[in-house]
Amino acid sequence: MTTLCTSHSEFCRKGFYHTCKLLGISSLLLLGGCASFQSNPTELSVQRQIERQQKVYELTEEPQKQEKLTLKEYEALGDRYLIQNDIEKAYMNYVKALAIDPNKISLLHKQGKILGKKNRHADAEKVYRFLLAKSEEDALAYEGLGQALLGLKKIKAAEDALLTAIALDDELWRAHHFLALIYGTEQQYGRAVKEFKKALSYRPQDSSLLNNLAVTYYLNGQYAEAEKILTILTRNSKDKKVYNNLAIVCVQRGKFEKALSAFKRGTKDEAYAYNNIGFEYLTHRRYKEAIVALEKALELNPQFYPTAYESLEKARKGLALTTATLKEEPL
Repeated sequence: MTTLCTSHSEFCRKGFYHTCKLLGISSLLLLGGCASFQSNPTELSVQRQIERQQKVYELTEEPQKQEKLTLKEYEALGDRYLIQNDIEKAYMNYVKALAIDPNKISLLHKQGKILGKKNRHADAEKVYRFLLAKSEEDALAYEGLGQALLGLKKIKAAEDALLTAIALDDELWRAHHFLALIYGTEQQYGRAVKEFKKALSYRPQDSSLLNNLAVTYYLNGQYAEAEKILTILTRNSKDKKVYNNLAIVCVQRGKFEKALSAFKRGTKDEAYAYNNIGFEYLTHRRYKEAIVALEKALELNPQFYPTAYESLEKARKGLALTTATLKEEPL
């Protein structure tokens, strides 16, 4: 049976928030004018990291080594690979450039960004702290640090870093987005909505932001607002998550026909859609509709037996019990 997310916590846990998974809370890490940012161990750690990575790439390169490039050439080559989403080759060239100049700000930012993409959050944190040791006014470094700390599940510390980032530059939409995700997982939905809207003021057509705002409305019980946004998104989106989100929201609003239509666009085929809507009918004790939908799922695709059949049996028993109760009630 296709997994459905029928509760608020499950709706969030199954990945309906795009781009970020937040689990657990860690201790507070004070940011800002922190003296530890100026410490030599941090700088040495980053330099050693660069040297170690450079040695790794030297060992793994093909025997026919290419002619060495300049710092600008390595960075430009890395940028081209990054545009092509080849992060390994992009990273390799950035590391080579950093071996020439370990203090190049633009390269350090790019290195931190790719380390985040590679889920190497501890290494990314070192890079961003190294950048902040050079300048405590580097808003992008605070944003990157916040993202790295999120990856390390240091939620409060991440929030502090992100708040510092937007205090320095309110137009950092990613910082607003990550703050919204934090507030959403902490069930501070009003604050989450505010941050999502702020991010959308700079990225009004961003489908991930719109989806996440809709999810936040759903989690806050604002189903009409969630449905409105998701309905608009489905006009141009092919993302199955968006259609499934819309279906789940429509179920909460009692719009089962619209939910079925959305499930059909969000699942592999019609059998999955009928299985899903049948399960939803069963959950809402609409046994007759559940029986029809689940029988349709089994007719279209027998592979749902025995999971769909189990739900079907529950629906039949529920209908029989309801009918018997109605007969026993006095006129």
